[in-house]
Amino acid sequence: MNQYILFPLLKGKYDEKYIESLEKNALKFTKEEFNNIHVYITENGMAAADIESENGEVIDLSRVEYLRTHLEMVNNAVNEGCNIKGYFVWSLMNNYEWAYGYTKRFCISRVNYTTFERKLKMSGEYYSELIKQHKS
Repeated sequence: MNQYILFPLLKGKYDEKYIESLEKNALKFTKEEFNNIHVYITENGMAAADIESENGEVIDLSRVEYLRTHLEMVNNAVNEGCNIKGYFVWSLMNNYEWAYGYTKRFCISRVNYTTFERKLKMSGEYYSELIKQHKS
């Protein structure tokens, strides 16, 4: 089983080998070795040191690309017969992370820790539009 990379650590960096392993190893592995059980991908996201503009926007292109690439691999796996029933982005809200404290954030919305105002980042807007486009 050690030849399959099911849950590698990203350490906040976009990693092409990880993306490939998601599709080729983890998803296809469950199809072939576990009789194509239902798969729910949970807590899939990346940490980033978000930079908020003066108007409160966060243009998190690395997270948008991360989501786009992962969802493309999930779509490829579904088209090849993998029984994927759900995909959940990590995360909607920020929290304290043991590895990064408050220095890096995982969420697709920006929480102002002073005012508690919440605003979707570019990645949240991207994900929202993608869901609307593929709503069945």
